[in-house]
Amino acid sequence: MNGRNSSNSVSGKMDGRIFRKQELAGEMNWWISGRRQLFAEILALAPMPLERSILEIGPGVGSNLGVLQVNEKTRVVVADVDQEALEYCAKLGYTDSFIISSERFPIEDGTFQFVLAADVLEHVPNDREMMSEISRVLQRGCQCVVTVPAFRSLWSEHDRLAGHQRRYRRAELIEIVDQERLEIVDIRYFNWILFVPTLVVKKTLRFIKPREYADATSIPGFLNTALRYLFTFDIRISKRIRIPFGISLLMIVKKL
Repeated sequence: MNGRNSSNSVSGKMDGRIFRKQELAGEMNWWISGRRQLFAEILALAPMPLERSILEIGPGVGSNLGVLQVNEKTRVVVADVDQEALEYCAKLGYTDSFIISSERFPIEDGTFQFVLAADVLEHVPNDREMMSEISRVLQRGCQCVVTVPAFRSLWSEHDRLAGHQRRYRRAELIEIVDQERLEIVDIRYFNWILFVPTLVVKKTLRFIKPREYADATSIPGFLNTALRYLFTFDIRISKRIRIPFGISLLMIVKKL
């Protein structure tokens, strides 16, 4: 990747193998469970009424939906460019959904009290327009949580198969936010403890092609447990100390 707007996939759709690996990994996978915990903590502090509508864009196999379904009065809507993702969510009982087939969502202004876009912006050709549309459907005073993969130096085969268009630095993510309509509440890197090991592995894999595709879900049980504790510690520290690097980047914005 030699530029922020470089593109490897027009549609931004993930390779089907990634969906299947995520489903097989389950909610106890270190990466999936760590992010669920992170989102649950943010959601618990977000200003929302008891009766709320929440949108998750890019739900994957639905790993975060149980966290978003806070109570029986919560309406959870899922949206994706890929019908396969919505089918995974439907299996879990989340059928309130729509396909993103154009720049504008088929949703009225200010419909949602919370939006989660976890590892979504890197898939779309125009991330500014996606943030603008998120702002449009978000209710005033309410929040959106965004996560994206960080640092072009970590670009690998996984990014290509995942349909990524880019990876971000902090300043680049801030740049796409219309700060007249969205206030940045928090922005920070996370998964920083594994940054150097991941960088070394990804650089090595450019010269040594593995027999089969592997990602954060390709972890044996004993190592998965250790990584879960490590990732929990990583997230806790990143809230207190602004580490200047990480595998991922988190941003929370509020609609003005």
